[in-house]
Amino acid sequence: MVQYQGTYYLFFAANDSVYTDDQGNSRYAEGYVICPNGPRGGCLQPQSSVNAPILPNTADQHGRAGGNAFIDADGNLVLSYAYYWNG
Repeated sequence: MVQYQGTYYLFFAANDSVYTDDQGNSRYAEGYVICPNGPRGGCLQPQSSVNAPILPNTADQHGRAGGNAFIDADGNLVLSYAYYWNG
């Protein structure tokens, strides 16, 4: 969870099926919710992100997750993450 410009964001990794398929491709991805009351209250998932994670898998990057949010030297919210490639 990170607070940025007065809003709390919680980043999470999840999937909607088994972690990997028979070919080793992952459905695991990074999503987020907005928490109006910070860590003391419930969080809401923006409608635009319900079926569209912020870090979906690509042909070259599988299991995109493990997001770490931080503020860079210019004051921008940045998300680092981990992934693997199949092959």
